[in-house]
Amino acid sequence: APYKSKAELVKAIKENQKLIRKNDKEEKASIGHGYQRIINAAEKILDPFKSVHEALFGKKDFKGNAATVAGTNVDETMRRLFAGEKISSVKNMSAATLTQIKTIVAQFQKYCDERGEEIFANGIILFDDKNKIAGEIDILTIDDFGNIRIYDIKTTSNLENIIKEEKGKVIYGQSYAGYQEQLSAYVNLFENQFGVFVKNI
Repeated sequence: APYKSKAELVKAIKENQKLIRKNDKEEKASIGHGYQRIINAAEKILDPFKSVHEALFGKKDFKGNAATVAGTNVDETMRRLFAGEKISSVKNMSAATLTQIKTIVAQFQKYCDERGEEIFANGIILFDDKNKIAGEIDILTIDDFGNIRIYDIKTTSNLENIIKEEKGKVIYGQSYAGYQEQLSAYVNLFENQFGVFVKNI
């Protein structure tokens, strides 16, 4: 095995985060890609990397539409909650929605605790130097046996739209098959980058 312990793998993941960064809205518009690989931090030498979504589907996934903004808001709120932050209100989010998110986070934490899974939900970015692709995963967990699981957070106002691919439905603006392809790409990025098998997505 490439890592002798879970702690060693976690350290490697954290160290790799220093080598890549996500562009802000202005940088995305200017550079045309969602991420930049840090080649030389001191001299600010950066290499643009495509997002997984753009690499797979040939279009950029940072349009900033209402659905995307709402989804990002939910993602950030969940990460703050997973980090143990006490949140009483969130801009552009109703109290009812925040309560629902808190319930989901608590249920997921309980689920992971029962399975012995440690949660990492601080925006882990995976990347591939050869193909210049990067992608951010919502949640990664590691159990006591070193098993890796990747969880993806999605929001929708139409639950019937999630998995009815056979009727031509789409999931969050893409086909269900395309969504699965995107998740598989995250798995490939992780396994290639760290040499560790991902048990589930």
